[in-house]
Amino acid sequence: MALTVNARDIAMLTTLAEHRLLTLHQLAAIHRKNIRALRRRLRELREQGMIETDTRAFGRRRGRPEGIISLGEPGLQLLKKESAIRADVLFDGVGRQGVLCLEHQLLVNDCRVHLAGIGRVVPTINAQFFSHLSPFADRLPDGRTLVQEQFQAADTGERVQFVPDGVFSLSHSELGKTLLFFLEVDMGSETVASPQGSKKDLRQKVVNYRALWVARRWGRYAETWGCSLKGFRVLVLTSTHSRLASACRMVQDMGAPDYVWLADRRRLLGEGIWASIWSRGGRNDLPADSILGSQKPAPCPSPADVDLAVPAV
Repeated sequence: MALTVNARDIAMLTTLAEHRLLTLHQLAAIHRKNIRALRRRLRELREQGMIETDTRAFGRRRGRPEGIISLGEPGLQLLKKESAIRADVLFDGVGRQGVLCLEHQLLVNDCRVHLAGIGRVVPTINAQFFSHLSPFADRLPDGRTLVQEQFQAADTGERVQFVPDGVFSLSHSELGKTLLFFLEVDMGSETVASPQGSKKDLRQKVVNYRALWVARRWGRYAETWGCSLKGFRVLVLTSTHSRLASACRMVQDMGAPDYVWLADRRRLLGEGIWASIWSRGGRNDLPADSILGSQKPAPCPSPADVDLAVPAV
């Protein structure tokens, strides 16, 4: 019997195309769905090939293994039929196959889950997230997306090229202000600062953002969003607390600027991306900051308070 697909199904399939893969709890948090009802509907979509499912092997806890959901080929074809995605998008560009590190992508998506619901914390604040992996992202004339950086350093003349894990804005509807953030998720797979100066280590990433600041490369985001920007912040999210401690020491030793903020996954999931969890400039000996600044509500709600709780692994 053929499955009748509704608008809510199309919305979920579009979300999967954008995020590449999501846990059951992440998808439920984004769409504010009951877990039991969502699991039943996903089972029906999987039987039609619209989605693909797997279990999360890394860091499993006791109890039912956590499900990982991604878009299936028939799901992509349905999105094309409904004009919900461009006709030239390939399955490799939306499916799980293009994800190099599952845990890294899921941690990026943990951040996105919180940002998607930040209006539940402060109704006057809206978040927009941009990913270079998005099949919906506009392309520049050279084929790159907006968030792929490629420029000449103003002070050294060297070629700087890197891709952030994400870029997002926070806009306040009443104050008319917009803040720009870059996101870097650190899984601890590289040394914090390798002797060889690896382009993938955290130290080099901080160097890249320093060059980005000097080159004042945030102007194109201001043009895209039609706003005024005075600078940006770099959020470094580590997978463990021990990695956070090492990263903070390195950032302090570099004399990195205050716009580099660090936190770990445990505090993100427990308190929320909006909470006072971020160590400005790596100064974890000082009180932590909130990305909402003076707009952080008091008392500050937890992810569970706003239906955004995702189980820690």
